[in-house]
Order: sequence, then structure tokens, then C-alpha cells
Amino acid sequence: MRRSPVYKVINKPLTILGCDRRLFFAAMTVSAALWNVFNTLLGALVAAVAALLVGRYITATDAQLPRIVMNSGKFAPEFDPFKSAAGK
Repeated sequence: MRRSPVYKVINKPLTILGCDRRLFFAAMTVSAALWNVFNTLLGALVAAVAALLVGRYITATDAQLPRIVMNSGKFAPEFDPFKSAAGK
């Protein structure tokens, strides 16, 4: 019987400030866009902090959720037999 070590670090999501790295960069991009559009640093900082708090919450509750949400646009919806044909 062969034993292989498994390290916890491999299964942890990659985070920046406790937020998933993709959500972190999305939050920074949105806050930079707000800074450019409205020309106010305070509004950009408030938006960045709010987005980071939401990202930390999402990462803490379900680490796979950001991956699922970001990949959801790539796949076609599945057939739902309970939907009526007239509701197309």
C-alpha cells in the first residue's frame, strides 16, 4: 500500500485580502472605472471596500461560487421539461 501526502495549501483558494483573486481584480477594476468616470477618490474607495467585503463573504461561504458565476456565461442553459412550450 502506497501513501501519498496531501497538503492543505493545494486545496485552498487563492485569495488577496481574504477575497478570491478574480473577485479582487474585478473590484479594483470597477473602483478604478468609478474613479475615472466620477473623478472622486472617496467614491472609488467606498466602492472598493464594499466590493471587497462582498467578495470576502462570497469566498468565505463557498469558495467555488466565484468560479461557477464567472464560467456561467460560457455554457448554454439546459433543457427544462417543466417549462411550458408557450413560454418561449
